[in-house]
Amino acid sequence: VAAFVGRGGLVPAVALGLPGDDEVLVRPDQLQPDPAGTLLATVETVQFRGPGSVVQARLAAGAQVEIDLARGLARPGDTLRLRFTEPAPPRFPPAAA
Repeated sequence: VAAFVGRGGLVPAVALGLPGDDEVLVRPDQLQPDPAGTLLATVETVQFRGPGSVVQARLAAGAQVEIDLARGLARPGDTLRLRFTEPAPPRFPPAAA
């Protein structure tokens, strides 16, 4: 299944400003920097990968996400304003507590 899904993680829908108590599959290329974006994220780590960077960030709601960015757009401690670009993301029931 992991090879089919690729890189991505499950994030509570509410952390993305979406309705529902389910979880949403978020891939790194679906979070894009946008000055008008409604999601705030704090950069935790930056790893260079090819011509870009893989950023681990924490959304204001607490969920950790991975973001693909152009090299040099983020440093640890930076706050990013993002938008979620997937109009119909796959949704899953919340994990059992």
